[in-house]
Amino acid sequence: MTDMNVSAALSNAISAVLSQTTNTEFILDIQFTNTDDPSYNYSPQWIDIFTITQSFAEDFADRVTLELTLAPQDYINLFNNSKSLQVAIRIVYFNSQITQRVFSPAPVSRIYKALLVDPKDISKQYVTGSLMPTQTMPLTEQHISTRIPAKLNLIEASAYTLRQQKFHGIYQKQNVSDVISHIVQSFSIKSVHLVTPDNTMVWDHIVIPPSQGINEIFDYLQYMYGVYMKGMDWYYTNSVLYIYPAYENNPSIPYQANIYNAAEGSYGGMHSYHTNPSPDLLNIVSTTAVQTTDLSRPSAENVGTGFSFMRASTLLDRYANTTAKGTFITDKTSLSVGTTTDRAMSNNAHNPVHTKTTDNIFEQNSRLAKWNTAVLECGWKNAVPYLLYPGHNIHYHFDKASVFTTQQGILERVLYRFDRQRQMSSGFVYGGNALLRFRVDSDVKNAQ
Repeated sequence: MTDMNVSAALSNAISAVLSQTTNTEFILDIQFTNTDDPSYNYSPQWIDIFTITQSFAEDFADRVTLELTLAPQDYINLFNNSKSLQVAIRIVYFNSQITQRVFSPAPVSRIYKALLVDPKDISKQYVTGSLMPTQTMPLTEQHISTRIPAKLNLIEASAYTLRQQKFHGIYQKQNVSDVISHIVQSFSIKSVHLVTPDNTMVWDHIVIPPSQGINEIFDYLQYMYGVYMKGMDWYYTNSVLYIYPAYENNPSIPYQANIYNAAEGSYGGMHSYHTNPSPDLLNIVSTTAVQTTDLSRPSAENVGTGFSFMRASTLLDRYANTTAKGTFITDKTSLSVGTTTDRAMSNNAHNPVHTKTTDNIFEQNSRLAKWNTAVLECGWKNAVPYLLYPGHNIHYHFDKASVFTTQQGILERVLYRFDRQRQMSSGFVYGGNALLRFRVDSDVKNAQ
């Protein structure tokens, strides 16, 4: 069913996406191993639920879960090997028309460190022989039908190792870009996507305190010295570290996703709702309800429309003039940052806030940029994992008063859930949906 309530321009753009067939179902090849004991090797027949959480604004790396049910002996073996458990996952696409595995797109492989959630030594919970046959108790239907539920939290194996490392150092005559590059090398990260920092100042000294982990060190640089004018995020996935301004609604990352907003429930029954014409371009038609939260207007009242602050570097050793009203430093000692548009509840109302003494204009401007946005959430039916990246450049297309309109923004989070659909001769077939959250400009920038 098409959507008759959209403009011709949006309808044509949606039709161009939906007219192209894309594989959205896949088969999961899963193998459990013990990194300390090569003798353990187990491949379950099926997984019930497979989820991937990529929360770029809140987490450091992907959070993956597997939910399955196991035969008692398989669960006991999994429990006994849970301390050094590793999971290899291979996603192989499945073509439902020819009912076969296909290798275009190429299979996706990941290796994860696994943690068994709420582990139970079931051998202590059940009477001997009730879960599996013994010499005195023959095989029964109960032995065959009994399944033990298990849930595992997974983290990328290299991310798990990376998270345990610590760092400290003192840099002389370096800028923050040089420092970040050295830190990345020190953590043995081979691949990094670094958006060029806004702060180009060469510092006499940049000091990194002892025992700084990967989860702390970039926050410290942004807070103490300043890296970007619009916040700072970093995220590690598939052995690549992404570092970029978190609140930049016009990101410079080369990956672009066009999201076309169709009416809820329209275009039902389609096999796929996306195309991936090139590695750096993704087109998605969203046919679910869209949730929109404009943060800019309440923040203008509660956070402020601007910040002023004293410059720490100019407060000492400056010429001062004493008058009957007090002592004033005559050199320029204050700076201010503010929004370019009026978002307060009343016209021409401003809410400037005086904040701490600092030289870090990058941090102060980031505080404003964080709230000067609208946050949108929408669904992606028949989604495919790992096509979206940290800081992905989002172009959100919708109708405003029957006019095809675009807002640009940055991806913040993707939640995937895949369920077991059916069994084929090639294996169990999986499919599912995703929920996308992204930031866009509060004001519409362009319309056609």
